[in-house]
Amino acid sequence: MVSLTCREILDELETKLQTRLGKSAADARRAAREIESFSRVAVISGSLQVVAQDAEDDKVVECAVVGGATHIVTGDKRHLLPLGNYQGIQIISARALLDLIGEETR
Repeated sequence: MVSLTCREILDELETKLQTRLGKSAADARRAAREIESFSRVAVISGSLQVVAQDAEDDKVVECAVVGGATHIVTGDKRHLLPLGNYQGIQIISARALLDLIGEETR
């Protein structure tokens, strides 16, 4: 398995770490850089429109499509998880990912 992200997702992560978790800008940037260091970074155009209820989620789906992902792992129970899949990309929870990894190691 390979981690995939894009600049837009990393930027959102930095913002959320600061606004929701109270992390300093330096700590938030450090966390984003750490993820970037072991991830493949896709370049998206921002043109894909899939999640009508929350256009911010479109970048996650577009990143997966552009990057050729097989799965999107998310905790978004309102918009992404209900999709189930998009163009053959499975949209699963972290728990489902752990179960999947467990199956592969057996």
